[in-house]
Amino acid sequence: MLGQQSTLKYLNFEETNLMDEMLVEIAAALSSQPQLEELDLGSNNIARNGCVALGIALEGLKNPNLIVLYLDNNAIDDEGLHALVAGMKNCHNLTTLHLNGNELITQAGLRSLSALFQSDSCRLEHLDLDELNIDDDGVSILAAGQVSLSTLKRLHISDNSIGDEGLQALLVGGLASLNLEELHLSRNSFSPSGLRSLRNWVQSATRLNALSVCNNNINDEGLQCLVEGITNCCSLKTLGLSYNRLITSAGLRSLA
Repeated sequence: MLGQQSTLKYLNFEETNLMDEMLVEIAAALSSQPQLEELDLGSNNIARNGCVALGIALEGLKNPNLIVLYLDNNAIDDEGLHALVAGMKNCHNLTTLHLNGNELITQAGLRSLSALFQSDSCRLEHLDLDELNIDDDGVSILAAGQVSLSTLKRLHISDNSIGDEGLQALLVGGLASLNLEELHLSRNSFSPSGLRSLRNWVQSATRLNALSVCNNNINDEGLQCLVEGITNCCSLKTLGLSYNRLITSAGLRSLA
């Protein structure tokens, strides 16, 4: 069926133990499927060679309709991501990208991703970068590209190693001019100083409706900073604060 034009819109290979050699075969078949809108390859064993094959297939498609791409929890490295980015630049309708859980990606790979953000064809609205071991330097690289990504609405960047410096780079640089609706920053490491940067950003985030800062060792002072920001954020509907065990009853009174 995949070897010829079809009406197939959604293809799901999640958790099917896909390895590179199998993805090479799938990618060859996908080269004749420009109508495909969603491809789920999450939670497999896809590495560099599979990424190269998929990148070539996407790059060769004429007017691809791909909207959603799941590549989470694989073994994608920097070279694999570089090849994928070449293909994704050809996917002008791509709005959702899941790369979370690919811990082999380093700063070199993040530079490729930043280049994607800066391309004229990039229209990403939902980006999941959880669990990528992103540190302050890495998030600064991403922020440089995100300045150009005006379409972004939802960013997941939890379970990383982002500190105050990285948070400030993300907010003051990459997200300064964006109209995000959701920002997920859980399981990083922010002090009250970093949370003051978040406070200042939230005060001007007119479309933000969900903010998650769970498990960040936030204390009473940090919570007070957040409260000062969200007080003037009329669009906020969901605030995630779970597992911040340093917050006491004194800090909770700031929510009253």
